Amino acid sequence: LGVLRDGYAVNRRLGVNALVQYNGEDDELSTNVRLNWIWAPGSDLFVVLDTRRGEIGEPDGPSHEVFAVKFTRLMRF
Repeated sequence: LGVLRDGYAVNRRLGVNALVQYNGEDDELSTNVRLNWIWAPGSDLFVVLDTRRGEIGEPDGPSHEVFAVKFTRLMRF
């Protein structure tokens, strides 16, 4: 199992994180990329792309792709 993790902060409110994993036993590559935008204290937007490719080198190998968006807003009463 090989893992590569990296993060980059554009500024205090915008950042990108990436995780890449390779499983040599199953010949599978997984990636996860997340964008986090904090637009107000306690309120943010996450955009996530998660992929998994099995049997690298074979075009018909099993694959998995997820695109998710999460919006959070802090409401004060």
